[in-house]
This record gives sequence, structure tokens and C-alpha cells, in this order.
Amino acid sequence: MPSLESIQQAYLDASFKGFPLDHHPFQLGQAAEQALNLLAGDLPFPCAILRESALSHNSRWYAAFAKELGIDFAPHGKTSMAPQIFERQLRDGAWGITVGTVQQAWIALDAGVERVLMANQIASAGEAQRWLSMTARYPKAIMLSLIDSQAQLEMLCKAAQAAQAADHARTQPFKVLVELGRAGGRTGCRSLEDALELALEVSRRPELELLGVEAYEGLAATGESEKDEAMVHDWMQSLTALVEAIEQAKAWDGKEVIISAGGSSVFDLVARALVKARQHLTCLRPIRIVLRSGCYITHDDGNYRRLQTAMEARGLSQTIREGLPITCCGPAWHRGWLQGVKQSGLMPAMEVWACVQSRPEPDLALVTMGRRDAGFDSGLPAPVLSYRKGQIEAVPSHWKLQAMNDQHGYLRLHEEDELQVGDLIGFGISHPCTTFDKWRLFWVIDDAYNVISAIRTFF
Repeated sequence: MPSLESIQQAYLDASFKGFPLDHHPFQLGQAAEQALNLLAGDLPFPCAILRESALSHNSRWYAAFAKELGIDFAPHGKTSMAPQIFERQLRDGAWGITVGTVQQAWIALDAGVERVLMANQIASAGEAQRWLSMTARYPKAIMLSLIDSQAQLEMLCKAAQAAQAADHARTQPFKVLVELGRAGGRTGCRSLEDALELALEVSRRPELELLGVEAYEGLAATGESEKDEAMVHDWMQSLTALVEAIEQAKAWDGKEVIISAGGSSVFDLVARALVKARQHLTCLRPIRIVLRSGCYITHDDGNYRRLQTAMEARGLSQTIREGLPITCCGPAWHRGWLQGVKQSGLMPAMEVWACVQSRPEPDLALVTMGRRDAGFDSGLPAPVLSYRKGQIEAVPSHWKLQAMNDQHGYLRLHEEDELQVGDLIGFGISHPCTTFDKWRLFWVIDDAYNVISAIRTFF
């Protein structure tokens, strides 16, 4: 069971990708005592690392952003599936942790998370029974999930009835948020009218409790502010209209109303739209706005960096930028575009390091990183740093990763570039989720590339 204590006590050995083969096994909590350094050759390549200074900054920055607007956040745990990161996020002010599956909820609960929001539907009778088992195992935890159809409602009710009959005791009701989707989108009721009808039916069933509403706008974001502002405005307006309609019907079951949205793409637009709408709602209960961004904790060097540039152009909070200055810009870490990252607030914390294994053509280098090591669903990794001749440098802008095989990366450069076999390249990634799930072990480094801790993932 992945409790925080058991994670720290678990042994690391050569069965973990990224663990040095010639090093004796040690407990994860002893990582800092091993005197390992990325640039000294103490770690094998490829190797996945997280920068402590950037992780710490991102965690505090997002918490300050939410606090400034008077809202809550439940970071999406599926990004990292690392209870150690959950603990950091909760310590810095997160209201709870979001998950995508029943298994992810179990991992979060077992690690001590007290509020879990499954931003997904319970989709089978077996999963419904497992969910109910977890409510019995963690009676003090708040466990929320989504609902978007009458068919799902009937399935949940039958599961609750069967559990109660088997245990001869009252089973906790499913605590649900009605999801409002959009035509052509993912899950969710396709109209305000359908969502209201479902909400009213939920309120009539003793097996269910209606605690709020939910939407997910992230897949519809484009990075073009005018389009994204219109999309978010219309969607959030419909979501708050649903809250108003449920309030008029006196159908809420909880002491407060939860309104949840906001992935990592346009969380600034969602937050401000919901805060503004909250001011005009006539709901008698307190309203809790919960954002669910997950990728902020590591940010990235690709898609989210691009989306953050659009957020910055729209004007992120000046108070946040000035209140949390960047402190990790020492000589060991300097990128050509770092000033732009300072302005956006969030900083890339994840890198995959590889070494040059071949220069078979004048304008090509092969590196020891492939599809098994770094995500590529939102763009190929980008070379950001090199270590050669004993020096860390920002790479030239013309260096581009052209393609990846399972274990190889094709790095295009110029013939005159002095890149040799054995030199190291640090790659930034795009969309951290699909790199996190390729590693069971991440080394956390300081800005001198010393290993100061280790993080386990549980996918």
C-alpha cells in the first residue's frame, strides 16, 4: 500500500530504470545520502529528473494564484501519480486531489489524501462496488465522482442497493457532481436541460447525493485568446446557469455547492469567469470553486509553455509574479528563453537527459532517448541544455529532435556544431503526463545537479 512512510522505506535497485547498476540498493528516503550527481556520470542515461527549485516555485505559485482569487484547487493526480507530489501540493494549500480512475482514487486515499475528486464517471458495476468499498474503508474521506446519464444513475443505485443488502447496514451514498459537456466533446450532458433533468433525478434518489456541477474545457482550448475566452465564457455561463436552476428547484444535498472546472490549459480564464459568475448567483449555500489543473506542478517546454505565453499576454496576476520571485536562476541553470519563463510564473521542472551515442552524418546526432523514455503525444521533446567539455550551456536554437524510435532520438544540428559522442543533452518535454508514466523513479536534483531526493510513481 503506497503510504508516504512505506514509499520512503521502499528499496530502490537496478530494477528501476534510471538507477545506477553499479550502486548498492538503498531506501528511497536515503537518496540524498548517496552523493549522486547527474553530470558526474553517477546515473545511467537516459535519466528522468525533476528540479526541486522549479517544483517548489510552481507549487507555491499556483497556490498563491488560487488564494488571490478566493478559490480552491484539487490538482489532477493522474499527471504524476506520485503520492509524494500529492503531499507537497496539499501542504501548499490544495483542497484535495483529483483522479481519473477508481484505482487512482485508492492510491490517493491510501497515501492519506482526505478529499478525492474523480473527474470521471464510474462506468461499471464492479467499479461501483469497489468505490463503495473504499467509502467504507475511508469513512472520513470525501469522495466525489461525476454523473452524466440516466443509465449511469441506475447502475449506481443498483450497486448501492446490492451493497446495503449484502452488509445489512446503511451504505454511504455516492456523492456526485453533474457533468455538463458540449456537442462533439468528451463526456457530460450535452445540454443544460438534460443536465438539470439528471440533477433533479439524482436529488430524488437516496443512494445518491448531489453536491455540485462540473465541466472540463481543456480539450477545447486552442491557445488563441479570443477563441478561448469565448469558449470559456459560454461554457462557464451555462455551468453557473445550471447551478442557478438546481438552486431554484431546491435540489442540493450538501451544505455547500461545488463548481469544478479548469484543467491546465486556460485555468486563468476559467477561474475569473467562475469568480465573476459566483458574485451574481443567488444560491443560499456557500459556493466552492475548485480548479483541477495538474500539469502546473512541472509545467513543460512545449504545449503548456505555449499556452502559458497566451495566459501571460492576457495578463496573469502581477501580484503573484512580484510576490513569488524566481530563485532558481543560478549559473548551473540558464536557458536562452528563461526571462520569458519568469514572466509566465510557472517554470519547467521535468527533463529527460540522454547522451550522444553516434554522429553518423554531418548534421545528425543519435541520442539515447526514445519513445520508451519521453512522451511525444503533444510534440517531440526539445533539447534545452547540453553538458560538454565540463560546461553546461543552453543549446543552439537550430538543434531539433526530428524523430524517435523506441530507444533512439534523432537530433538534427549543423555540421560545424562541436557535439561529440559521450556529450550529454537535457531534453524538455511537452505534456508531462505521458513522460511521468514512463518512469517508476524520478531523481530530484538541486541546481548543481546533485540528487537530493527520489520520487516514485504508481501507474
